[in-house]
Amino acid sequence: MAAPDRAKLKIRNLELFRRMMPDSVFQRLAAVDPKYHLVFDEKGIADLTENDRSVLRPEFAEDPPKKGTIGPGTNIRFTNKAPERDRVDAYTFDFLDASLRRANDEGIRFFEEPATPNSYFLVILGIGLGLHIEPLIKKTNGLSIILIEPEIEFLWHSLETCDWIKLIGDVQAQDGYVDFIFADDANEISGNIWRTIRRTNPCSADGFTCFVHHHSHLAKSVMADLTKKASLVFSGLGFFYDETLMMWNTFQNLEAANAKIYQRTPDQKRQAPVFVIGSGPSLDASFDVIRENAENAVIVSCGSALRPLILNGIQPDFQIEMENFGVSPLVSQVARDHNLSSICLLVSSTIDPGALDSFDDIVFFFRHSLSTFPLFCDSDESSLQQGGPTVVNAGLSFAQESGFREIYLFGVDMGAHETEKHHAKDSHHFTPESAEVELPEVAKMEVNEFHIPLKANFGGELKATPGLVFARAALIGAIGKFGEDRKYFNCSDGAFIDGAIPTRPESLSLKKKGADKRLTINEIKTGYAPYPSDRLKDCLKGDVLSREIEGYMDGVIASLREIENFEDKRYMTRLMGLLKPELGYAAPPPKGPATTACMLFRGTLMAMLIFFEYYLARVGEREKVEVMGGIMREEFINRLDELKETAIATLCGPKLKKPPPVTSITAAADRNFPELLRISRNEACPCGSGRKFKQCHGAVRS
Repeated sequence: MAAPDRAKLKIRNLELFRRMMPDSVFQRLAAVDPKYHLVFDEKGIADLTENDRSVLRPEFAEDPPKKGTIGPGTNIRFTNKAPERDRVDAYTFDFLDASLRRANDEGIRFFEEPATPNSYFLVILGIGLGLHIEPLIKKTNGLSIILIEPEIEFLWHSLETCDWIKLIGDVQAQDGYVDFIFADDANEISGNIWRTIRRTNPCSADGFTCFVHHHSHLAKSVMADLTKKASLVFSGLGFFYDETLMMWNTFQNLEAANAKIYQRTPDQKRQAPVFVIGSGPSLDASFDVIRENAENAVIVSCGSALRPLILNGIQPDFQIEMENFGVSPLVSQVARDHNLSSICLLVSSTIDPGALDSFDDIVFFFRHSLSTFPLFCDSDESSLQQGGPTVVNAGLSFAQESGFREIYLFGVDMGAHETEKHHAKDSHHFTPESAEVELPEVAKMEVNEFHIPLKANFGGELKATPGLVFARAALIGAIGKFGEDRKYFNCSDGAFIDGAIPTRPESLSLKKKGADKRLTINEIKTGYAPYPSDRLKDCLKGDVLSREIEGYMDGVIASLREIENFEDKRYMTRLMGLLKPELGYAAPPPKGPATTACMLFRGTLMAMLIFFEYYLARVGEREKVEVMGGIMREEFINRLDELKETAIATLCGPKLKKPPPVTSITAAADRNFPELLRISRNEACPCGSGRKFKQCHGAVRS
C-alpha cells in the first residue's frame, strides 16, 4: 500500500476509535510517542524495527513452536469437562438425560474434543500490525474477539496497515463485538478475559481459542492463569430451585414485624478498628490476640467462625450470614449451650427463616445478583456491593460500607497449608453433626480440590480450591475499590491478599481509641429502618409477576425455534440478549418484576445451554449436527414449559404459602447419564470408504 493510502487509512482508523472508544483507546493512541519504525521489504511485507532491528520477526524464528512450548503461532483451546450428575439441577439433568438417550437411539456418536474449529470467543495475544486478525476470525467464526496488547504503540502502527473499520464492522455485522485489553500483567489479563466471558456468554466458554501472535514472554503466564481462574466464568449463575427458595425465604423474613433493612454509610469515618473474622485454620492461633483486643475493636464474625469464637470465649458484635439454606442447624448447634441474643445478626434476606430464632437484633441486606433484589429491594443502598461469593466477602463489604478505616482480617485464609485442616478446629466442619448438614456448593471443602498454588501471607505457598481463588480475587477487588484512606491488615496465616499488610497476630496490640466501641456499634444499628409492610404487599400484587414469567419464557422458546442452523452461533448472541448474564454481576440490576422473571430462570437455562453447546460441538458426523440440535431444542423447550408452570404455581399469588418442591434440587440418586456412543478420530470410517473417520464422515467441520 502506498504511503498516501496508508496515511488516509490511519486518519479513518483514528476517527473510528475517537467515535467508538474515546477514553479507553483514542486518548492513549493520541499520546503515543513512537519508538518503533514501520518498514516494508521488497515484497511489500510490513515489519516494525528499532535501531534497524526487527521487532516482530525474531518472535517468529521458531515456526511453529516446539511441542509443549508457547510461542508465536501457538493455538490453545480451553474445553469444559463432561457433565457430572451431582453438578446439575433436576431440570438440567432431565434435559440432558432425555437428549442423550435420543442421541443414542439415533446412532449419534461423539468425539472427546470439539469436532469444529469454531470458537465463539477468540482471544488474540498480540495485535502486531493487525494483519493476522481477520484470517483468524474467519477460521474460527469468532463472534467475541478479545485483543490483548501490552504496548499500545503496536495498535498505533497498525492504523496504517489494518482496516479496522472493515474488521470491526464485519464482526458487528455478525452480531459480534471486539474488545481490547491493554495490559502487561498476566493476572489482570486472565481475569479480564474470564469476566468478559462471564458477563457476555458463559454458555460458549467451552472450546474458546487463544492464539499467541507475539509477546511470548507473557503468553505462558497468561495461559497458566487462565487455567487457574477458569471457575470465574461460572460464578454466581445459580439454579431455579435456589432462586425460588430464596424468593420464599425473603417473603417470610420481610413479613416479620421487626424486620430491619441494611443501609450503607461508607462516607462515615469510624475511629474504632474492626476485626473481620473467618474460620480458616489460622484462626486457632489468634484467639488470645482477639480476646486481648476485643474491648477496643468491633468484632465481625463471618458464617462458621461463630462456633470457634464462642467456644473460645469471644462474643462477636455482628454475625454475618448469607446462604439460603444450611444455616439453621449450624446456628442451633451453638445456641444450644450459648446465648446469642445480644449479637446483631446481619443477614441476607434470603436466609432460612429458622436461623433467626436465636437472635433479638436482626438486619437484612439484599444481594443484587439474586432474583429477589429487583422485586423486594427499594434502594441499591440496601445491598452489599462486594458481598460475595463467600460470607467473608460479605463481612469485609459490611466493614467497608459501614465506614471503618482500620480493618483487620483473622482466619481469612482462602486456602490451606495442610488440606485436611481447611477450617479452624472448633468449626462445625469437624463435629459429628457436620455430615447431617447440607452445605451450599461454595462452602463445601473437598480435599482433592485444593490444587491451586497461591502465595502465602507470611512467605511460602499454600493450596486453594477454585472457589477460594474466586473469593480471594473478589476480596482484592473490594479492597482496591474502597482502599483509599483505609488501612487493611492481614493477620491470617493463609493466602497473601493484595492491598492488606501482612501482620503477625502476636505483634498486634491496639491502643484504646478515642471513639467508644459501644457508641460505634449503636450508631451503626440505629441507622437501619424497618421494612415497610405495604411495600411487601405490592411485590406480589395481582398477576404482574405471572405475566412477566409467561412472556419471558415464551420469548426464550420463540428464540430457540428461530434457529435455522446450529453451526451458526449467532443464535447464542440472541439468546444471551434474553438470558442477560450481566444482570447483577458487577452492578445492581434494574428494579421490577421483568428483571426478576429473567433472574429466576437464567441460571438453569444457562446450565442447559452450556451442555447444549458442549454436545453439539462434539457430534462426530457432520450430517448429524442438525439432528442433534433438533433433539436438544425439543427437550430444552419441554423443560421450559415445566419450569414456567412450576414458577407460576409456586411464586404467583397474594402470598407465598409454601417453599418450592425439594425434588427440583437434584435428580434422584439412582439416576445416571446414559453411556454415550464414542468414536476415535483414527478408527476406520463405518461408511466403508476405507479412510480414517477423521478423513471421511468425521472431518473437522469449518
